[in-house]
Amino acid sequence: RRRALGDTLNYLGIRLQKTKRYDEASRTLDEARELRAQLADDFPDAAELQRGIANTLMNQGLVEWARG
Repeated sequence: RRRALGDTLNYLGIRLQKTKRYDEASRTLDEARELRAQLADDFPDAAELQRGIANTLMNQGLVEWARG
């Protein structure tokens, strides 16, 4: 459930960025990153969880890039 919630928050952040709601996107992606990091800490051998964190960080960078 935590993984699904992290995925959902990540996708929501992407959608918010695409609709130029940058502050909301940033907060949502922060929440996704924190959740994904906690999950990766709980399961350190699961490489796909580390990839999820990297994906969220990339999306946070895209929000900042879109802001200018």
